[in-house]
Amino acid sequence: MKTSYNKYVTAMVILLIVSNVFTLSLLLKQKDRSANENHGTCSPQECYLTRSLQLEGKKQDSLVAITSAYRQEAAPFADELRRQQSAMLLKMADGAAGSSEIDSMQQNILSLQAQLLKLSIKQYQDIRAILDKNERVRLSKAYFLVFGCDTALCRLNHLSPDMDN
Repeated sequence: MKTSYNKYVTAMVILLIVSNVFTLSLLLKQKDRSANENHGTCSPQECYLTRSLQLEGKKQDSLVAITSAYRQEAAPFADELRRQQSAMLLKMADGAAGSSEIDSMQQNILSLQAQLLKLSIKQYQDIRAILDKNERVRLSKAYFLVFGCDTALCRLNHLSPDMDN
């Protein structure tokens, strides 16, 4: 009995030491990353695209301008979408709302999601316009990783013909 207890305590001490070493290494890596002068100068999306596309200089500045404009344009839709989704979930939880009211709220939510998707594809097209051929290939690959579909296929499935430029 005493030996099994000692083995248990020994195992727990070893696990505690390993977890402390792991935590310490994460903290040290975090400190190194925050000391990097480029850390925090762009949003995660801008940094991801800049790294993926290997952009520098004027093209990087254009990318930042496009993503900033997109964020400003998309913010009201995203805020309203969050508000609509919360309101619908509360009504569904209360059980007081009728199915027609829920259907109406779902249609509003779908409309907002469609608007955000159109803005995302518009942003893709704006970014694509500033790139050369090799960078466009890397952009398509980056968007494929994010959205999970080819951008041409996304345009066919999600945009009306008048939106496709």
